[in-house]
This record gives sequence, structure tokens and C-alpha cells, in this order.
Amino acid sequence: MDRTPKRRFDPHWTAGNLSCLIVVCLAGAGLLALRAFGGRCELGIAPSVDVQRVAAVQEKVNPNTACAASLRRLPGLGPVRVRSIMNYRRRHGGAPFGKGEDLENVEGIGPGTVQRVREYLEFPPAR
Repeated sequence: MDRTPKRRFDPHWTAGNLSCLIVVCLAGAGLLALRAFGGRCELGIAPSVDVQRVAAVQEKVNPNTACAASLRRLPGLGPVRVRSIMNYRRRHGGAPFGKGEDLENVEGIGPGTVQRVREYLEFPPAR
């Protein structure tokens, strides 16, 4: 009588098992690639304007009185530029901005940024 214990599973893979494993791995890799590159790949392309942030701006923004959150919603204005605007307003008091080009006096803001935000800005009427 043979006293060797019987194995509960066979450690050897059949051709069918290997084929199934390969199909599952390829499907998983395909789904990962689709999720990573599926229409959202912008490698080497300049990013477009964040439409959701721009849509969040319901009204025009007065850069002389707007809070940081309102300024942050404008395209091209991240936290650093918003902080620079707030600091510039604090240093110069009153209403330092009479037109879009006045924003170029703020460190880190150039003509390109002013061009991107111009249509979302309003300024107090000239006296």
C-alpha cells in the first residue's frame, strides 16, 4: 500500500490554464493603458484652458476687490500668482489696477497672462 499523501491541487499548469492567464493579463494591461492614455494624453502639447474653472466664474472679477478664491478661478492664475496680486494690492492700497495691463506690474504676471484673463476682468469706472 502506498503511504504518500495525496496532493489537494496539481501544481502543474495545463496549456488551457496558461492561455487563460495570458488573456487575463493582456486584458488588464489593455485596460490600464486605455485608462492612462485614452484621449487624455497631452504629452508635448500645451495644456488647454481649464473649462471647469473658467465656467465657475459667473461674473466678471474686479482684481482690486476680488478674494483669492475668485482670482484663483481665472485661467492662468495659480496660487502663487494670486498671492502676488494680493500682496501687490496690500502694498499699493486703494485700487492699483485701472486696466488689464496694470496687472503686468505684479511679479510673475506678463502680457500672456493678462491676455488670458482680460475677458473675465472688470475695473472700476475712471473718475
